[in-house]
Amino acid sequence: MENQKLLQKILENTNKIFARLDHIEQDFGSRLDYIEKSFGSRLDNLEHIAKNHSERLQSIENVVTRIEKEHGDSIRVLFDYFVDQDKKHQEINFEINRLNENLELHNSRIFALEFYKEKLASK
Repeated sequence: MENQKLLQKILENTNKIFARLDHIEQDFGSRLDYIEKSFGSRLDNLEHIAKNHSERLQSIENVVTRIEKEHGDSIRVLFDYFVDQDKKHQEINFEINRLNENLELHNSRIFALEFYKEKLASK
């Protein structure tokens, strides 16, 4: 008997829950219809804006990609030029050092020749 009462109470509460859910569904359904009618054009407009922004973003990405490529090529050319100039600079420095060594050697020889010339002249 007690199980029967418990089942009856569960059934009554379940019916109340279903009645409330039906009421909520009707209430929200009418509200959703109102929102769709009132703001439907705005939602369509938002979709249009989103599409427009997507196209603009793609356009900007294309411009940035092109700039990166052009500047990348420019930077590569500048770097190649720098490497070439650095190589030439090193070659010139090597040649200057070699010429300085030869100059010092010649200065030493000239000094020695003048020294021996004076020695021979004084005899």
